Amino acid sequence: MECETRQQQLVRLSDWERPNQSEGREENAMITLMARHQVDDWDKWFDLYQAQRGQLSQMGVTREAALRSSTDGNDVVVIHEFDSIEAAQEFLKASEAPETAQMLEAAGVKPETMTMELFHTH
Repeated sequence: MECETRQQQLVRLSDWERPNQSEGREENAMITLMARHQVDDWDKWFDLYQAQRGQLSQMGVTREAALRSSTDGNDVVVIHEFDSIEAAQEFLKASEAPETAQMLEAAGVKPETMTMELFHTH
């Protein structure tokens, strides 16, 4: 049995289609990454997230949002949209780099709480 990479463990690719959607519309599909995690301190995390927002477009992100739970202020959801599955997969590959782990640690992300999932949106 092969060991899964961290990316394979954290990411499930979900192909959701709206009712009555015709086949063959994949060329118009966008990919949405939804990441959820706990942070030590929302304000500290958000300041660091804000500081790196400008770099996201260079990493293939076309739209993004940072969401904060209304019941637990340190429960964070980040949404990134991409034009292609390839761009999303490159982003995920880059997220496994040691410098990314260091940045997440500095931001107070609790890695054991992190989940990421890719969705096709049509």
